[in-house]
Amino acid sequence: MKNFLIAVLSVGSGALLIFCLTIIQPNLLGLSASTWFTFHGDMARTGFSPDLSPNNNAIAWTYNLPQVGSQKGVILGSPAIASGKVIFGALDGKVHALNAKGGKELWTFKGQKSFGKSSPTIAGDKVIIGGQDKFVYALDLNSGKQIWRYLTDGIVNVSPIVLADQVFVGSEGGYFYALNLQTGGRNWREKLGDKISSSPAIYKNKIYVNADTNTEDKFEVFCLNPKDGSEYWSYETDTNTSLASLLLANNMVYAGGTDGKIYAIRANDGILAWSKEAGDEFNDAPAYAYDRVYGLNGNGEVVALGKDDGHIFWRYKTGAAAEGSPIIADKKVCLGNQAGNFYCLDRAGALIWKKKLAGQVTAAASAANGLIVVVSHTDKDSVVTAFGKYVAQ
Repeated sequence: MKNFLIAVLSVGSGALLIFCLTIIQPNLLGLSASTWFTFHGDMARTGFSPDLSPNNNAIAWTYNLPQVGSQKGVILGSPAIASGKVIFGALDGKVHALNAKGGKELWTFKGQKSFGKSSPTIAGDKVIIGGQDKFVYALDLNSGKQIWRYLTDGIVNVSPIVLADQVFVGSEGGYFYALNLQTGGRNWREKLGDKISSSPAIYKNKIYVNADTNTEDKFEVFCLNPKDGSEYWSYETDTNTSLASLLLANNMVYAGGTDGKIYAIRANDGILAWSKEAGDEFNDAPAYAYDRVYGLNGNGEVVALGKDDGHIFWRYKTGAAAEGSPIIADKKVCLGNQAGNFYCLDRAGALIWKKKLAGQVTAAASAANGLIVVVSHTDKDSVVTAFGKYVAQ
């Protein structure tokens, strides 16, 4: 099955550009169905996993990443889960791969600088990730050895996405790139704005990108052709809102804004279907499942909205600030906040379980193989916590 990709760019003044390209499902990437192979789980960034997930807060394993000397063990991105491995980058300048069953470290790769918010994407036998050194890296999934790297024009803090034999990724220099998956060679690039700091998505053979520009107090959403980066359509707002990473579902582009609204833009022609005031600013992608759009705002409030009109069905207040994104795992809405609390709610917004973790939770969780994997961190170190019971696929 094919899907489409969306990418978001944010620029200094708060104007954004969103562009649209194409995507592939896990089986077309050489992965099993039980994977969380990129940020928010799939190419459309839905944040949904049908796998069984834990019904209580029992911990399967933990992995500690301490500060060593001046190298901080802070993990800012969400892990990827595939082929029995949990993979993430960290400010210690390394990409780490753990055994998903028990949390034992399998390998590390040392880059030139740190790895920030770029969540890895797994495509077949390759791990693709961006770094603070402006490089996009392709690593061997089983050994961690470098296969290729490509130097972009800026820091890469987004999660790459893969369609067919191309890697799509944006940089904080404002360029959006299409690279050859096998060699790392550049197929094309487009200047989309001043800064790209949100991950692209793919939906129905198109790429969607959110680009921030400094020229006007507005954002634009673009739908792009994956073959050459040409534009299918663009949507422009009249606000100074920056958009977080995009979600594609229900033939809509869903995005949260710093103005406290959730936007729904028609994916086929770029026309705004609806927008809804839903609280404080939204800093990351919403999630989608069961005809609902789930957002987590900066006040730490989860909001469940109707997919067609933005009707708010329920809210859940966590009581502390949040900047991450919710996920949906086995009919559970799961999220964390900056107080270090991690929650799993049912589809009606009632608490199923929660757990206090060390530090704060600022990145979206990941879910596969019966596990929910959560990163919590202080300003020096991190803990990776796996809830549930590992189920091999």
